[in-house]
Amino acid sequence: KVDQYGNINICFHGRHLLKKEKRDLYPGMRILHAEIGKRFHPLNTFFSLSEASVYAAIIDYFESDETNTKKPKEEIQSSSINLTYANLYSDVYLSLIHI
Repeated sequence: KVDQYGNINICFHGRHLLKKEKRDLYPGMRILHAEIGKRFHPLNTFFSLSEASVYAAIIDYFESDETNTKKPKEEIQSSSINLTYANLYSDVYLSLIHI
């Protein structure tokens, strides 16, 4: 969760609170304004709650099974799949705007 000035208030990966070691990767606990919309997407409406919830569930799904070879940690490319965090978010967003 980021406030209007880019200060990070709370961090999750999937549905899990990030540990302090991961949060320390963001010095000053701030996100630069230039990164919003590129690496980070604003979720600032009630509609965004469903978007964030579905996206978190999908991240948990792909990262929960240790035998799952389609983890989005690395980009997986084949003729029919390109699985990254960015593509997963795009798929969730495009799916929800059609509902």
